[in-house]
Amino acid sequence: MIDLLHNIDEFLAATASVGQLSAYLRPQSARFDVLASDDAAGSMEIIDDLAFRRLWTALCRFYRLIVIDTGNNIRAANWQSATAVADCLIVPTTVQRDVADSGLWMLDHLIRTNRSDLVENAVAIVSCADPKPDPQLLNDIIERYRPVVRDVVVIPFDRLIRSGGRIELDALDIQTRRAWLMACSSIIDSLAIRDQA
Repeated sequence: MIDLLHNIDEFLAATASVGQLSAYLRPQSARFDVLASDDAAGSMEIIDDLAFRRLWTALCRFYRLIVIDTGNNIRAANWQSATAVADCLIVPTTVQRDVADSGLWMLDHLIRTNRSDLVENAVAIVSCADPKPDPQLLNDIIERYRPVVRDVVVIPFDRLIRSGGRIELDALDIQTRRAWLMACSSIIDSLAIRDQA
C-alpha cells in the first residue's frame, strides 16, 4: 500500500490504467484484488487522512466495490477517513464479552459523531471461534447488537477458519458456507438500502 501511495500521482492522472495498478495488487482466484498493508519489518509509515483520500480517489476510478479492513483504533486517521466514505459497515466480533463490548463501543462512538446512518445500516458478524460456544453468551451478544445494527449474522465454528491458514470456500463446512452466504446477502441488502437513500 505504501508503495502505491508513493506513486499515487500517476494513478490520479487521466491516463492511468488498471493494468499499471496491477503491480501493487495481489490478485485472488475468486476474482478480487488485495491491496495489502506494508508488512516490512521496521516500516512505520502511517496512512493519514490526506493519504487515505488520495488512495480512495485513485482506487474508485478502477473499482466499484472497495472493502477496507480499518482495524479498531477509532482515533487513527485512516479509520476516521474510511468511516467517512463508507457505504456499509461490517462489525466483526466473536463470542467473547470484551470483543463484543469493543464493537458496541465503536458503534456508540459513531452514533455520537453523527454517523448513526452508518450504524443503523451495519451488519454485525459474530464468529464462533470455539466448537461449543457458550449459548447464553452468544444469545446475549446477538441481543445486544440486534437493536443497534440492521442485521446480526452468526458464523459457526469451522476448523479451517480456526487453523488460520488459507481459506478456500469449497473446503469450508456446509453450515459455514451457508452462514457466509447469509452474511454476504445481508451486506448486499445494506448496500442496496444505502443506494436508495
